[in-house]
Amino acid sequence: MRIVFVILSCVALASCSGAIRSLPPSSAADRALGPSRASSTYKSIFSFDGANGAVPYAGLVDVNGTLYGTASIGGQGPGVVFKITPAGAQSVLYSFKGGSSGSAPYAPLIVAGGSLYGTTITGGAASCGVVFRVTLAGAEKKLHSFKNNADGCLPEAPLLDVKGTLYGTTRNGGTHSDGTVFRITTSGSEKVLYAFKGSTYDDAGSPTAGLTDVKGVLYGTTNGGGPKQEGTVFKITFSGNEKVIHIFNGSNGNGPLSKLLAVKGILYGTTSSGGAKNLGTVFTVTKSGAVKVLHSFRGGADGATPPFGGLVDLKGTLYGVTSVGGKNNTGTIFSITPAGKESVLYSFSGGVDGANPSGSLASVGNVLFGTTTAGGLNGKGTVYSIQP
Repeated sequence: MRIVFVILSCVALASCSGAIRSLPPSSAADRALGPSRASSTYKSIFSFDGANGAVPYAGLVDVNGTLYGTASIGGQGPGVVFKITPAGAQSVLYSFKGGSSGSAPYAPLIVAGGSLYGTTITGGAASCGVVFRVTLAGAEKKLHSFKNNADGCLPEAPLLDVKGTLYGTTRNGGTHSDGTVFRITTSGSEKVLYAFKGSTYDDAGSPTAGLTDVKGVLYGTTNGGGPKQEGTVFKITFSGNEKVIHIFNGSNGNGPLSKLLAVKGILYGTTSSGGAKNLGTVFTVTKSGAVKVLHSFRGGADGATPPFGGLVDLKGTLYGVTSVGGKNNTGTIFSITPAGKESVLYSFSGGVDGANPSGSLASVGNVLFGTTTAGGLNGKGTVYSIQP
């Protein structure tokens, strides 16, 4: 069954914690199963207040030691691009104006040719989102407006830079209204590489995740598609030849939302549900489509529902977040080895330290940085650091 997040209603709110599944508080048994590692040092370094952004769904990107990100609302209203130092000094780089210029930046930024590139999920000529560029000095330019059935709608995922050309996905739109894979030049020339056909045609559908380049072939996941709408892994060539290589079946996961991570020829990912407790999984998939579950989330202290942010690799250990679960049911930061040993590094309290993380982690040296969509001093989200 396809997992659908109500994005547009979420970005209109100061907090979306109510839109995320609720779990019972953890028990003593849960805490025994999923202990927080005392050696991890967590700091909440910044709280959003609305004027400087709010509800940051996306993770951060490091550019020469300064972190850049997006907040889905705030600023002048429809969201901001911001920068922040590892010490927590934040400033708004660009405030979206809405309408044809785009609104609600949902995906993380990427760096290409010394500028930042990203997407918004609404606004533009057809209210289907835009691709934009922002310089490090804050000069913004809209590169493309999506046109729904013509070329896609709702670009939620991060772009991928491959030799100066950007590749991405849209969750909706395209010929069959099941999303697209597209490419766009840094000057704004856009082309649909593939329009997903969905479950009616035993194809993938509704990609919410970005793409991963492995030796000249792009790999990705879709939240829907397959005969039971439980999600897929697909591959696609740069010329647009697409193939579904795995269909999730619930027991090995359901509803992947995040980008795959390639480590030594193996792809790692997460699903938002499915697995032993139907609370999500961490999995590996080979380039031929063989999936292995490394970990099934149990809820309670262990965490549940890995969101849009995928995994990151830091010195051979993988790190990620869950949007709920943990000791206070407001999310966790976890680590997992390639062999499947999982540990909870931190459980969010839902207070000033933040709640409901969504975006992937970014590393600066040995320190990881991330965002929460809620909590903080003003209840509008935070930026945090954690040293494993």
